[in-house]
Amino acid sequence: MVFIGAGERELQLPTLGSRKEGGQRGLHLMIVQGRKPARLFAIALAAIARGTKEAGRMPHFDEFIVDSCRIELTRPSATIGIDGELKGMDSPLDYRIERDAINLVVPAPQSAQ
Repeated sequence: MVFIGAGERELQLPTLGSRKEGGQRGLHLMIVQGRKPARLFAIALAAIARGTKEAGRMPHFDEFIVDSCRIELTRPSATIGIDGELKGMDSPLDYRIERDAINLVVPAPQSAQ
């Protein structure tokens, strides 16, 4: 199981899932090795309850902050969860972050009359 978040993420209550204040920029990659549901569940609970540092001490959990990554699946395609939506994707899966790629222009505030 792989989770990829934009920017370093908090995995400890009460700020679970939010961006870590002062956290690193990049893709936050969290990887749980194995397929057994009990193992995935135990490591996920450890990460949520005690944070990724504690879960990182477990032999089947790794985390990295990267600019890009490639995930090569053992089969040609899989169903991937993206922002809560399920989508069929072909392997390999390539992810990258483009820092400061979007310039946002907004109108100047209007004065109150």
